[in-house]
Amino acid sequence: MGEIHCRDPRTGVVYVYSSLSYWDKETKTKKAHRKLIGRLDENGNVVPTKGYPGRNKKQVKDKETSNSGSSDDAVKEMMESYEQRLKIQSDRIASLESTIREMTRERANLIDGLERVLSKYRTA
Repeated sequence: MGEIHCRDPRTGVVYVYSSLSYWDKETKTKKAHRKLIGRLDENGNVVPTKGYPGRNKKQVKDKETSNSGSSDDAVKEMMESYEQRLKIQSDRIASLESTIREMTRERANLIDGLERVLSKYRTA
């Protein structure tokens, strides 16, 4: 039985699992049973969890109260980034809408011209 450290790429949290390897006779492959022990804190100590990856509500509240200033800055920065992206997308949508209007007018003109040409050939 060994310990495995796995880093969650979304959150950056390192989880510690106990792993027991075994041979699966049916599929003839090596497999492992893993059980979550906990997560590593800043000092490298294992903090027990409820048995599955995720946050405890108490831990989240403690973090929010201790890091409220830095998280507010991060939220503001994220909001500004989203607002900037929304502005760029809105400008692009407006540009595409004007292009669509121009192309619709051009299409109508082409259809009118085609109908005039066809009517001349039909009458002749």
